[in-house]
Amino acid sequence: MNKQELSEEEYLAAYDASRYPKPAVTVDVLLIAKDKILLIKRGNHPQKNRWALPGGFINLDEELLSAAQRELAEETGAKTEMLELIGVYGAVGRDPRDRIISVAYGAVLPQEQACRGADDAAESQWFTYKLSQTTQGVNLELKQGEVQLKCCCTLARLPVSGGLQVKEILASDLAFDHGQIIIDGLLRLGKGDELLCAETI
Repeated sequence: MNKQELSEEEYLAAYDASRYPKPAVTVDVLLIAKDKILLIKRGNHPQKNRWALPGGFINLDEELLSAAQRELAEETGAKTEMLELIGVYGAVGRDPRDRIISVAYGAVLPQEQACRGADDAAESQWFTYKLSQTTQGVNLELKQGEVQLKCCCTLARLPVSGGLQVKEILASDLAFDHGQIIIDGLLRLGKGDELLCAETI
């Protein structure tokens, strides 16, 4: 059909949405309080029992920010109105279930909030974090009691702003690409270590 001969109403009535594959969309939330980050232990497959950021699938009638606030509250009991965008993560194969794109949000709180694991989260805990330089790039260490997690990565400078972001994850104990989201979030929210300078890239 010649599009110029159709009204918008006619065009939309004839539009076949099935012609285009649709990825699923999730939200993830990075909450920081002083030297701690809130993580959940996944209660379901995939990556069951691995530590991750709170998050989940959006509802079709839900704004992204509202979905992030809902998932945070459902999985941890924590709440904040101060979430801001960290980035969008859509690498092919980042999730074994489907082509899933995640929109990540973050916030810096003045202090820890009480938390509990609920919904899809088997547990929810505040982990102390530390960023440090290595000969290969940057190391993120997370610790809560006897649990210790690491993520090693290289960094690159953004071409326009000159800010730093994760270039490549070398190794990670966290679920999916959540190590990358955490490090990117720490840098964007002004919580990167003073060591993160030009020499790290």
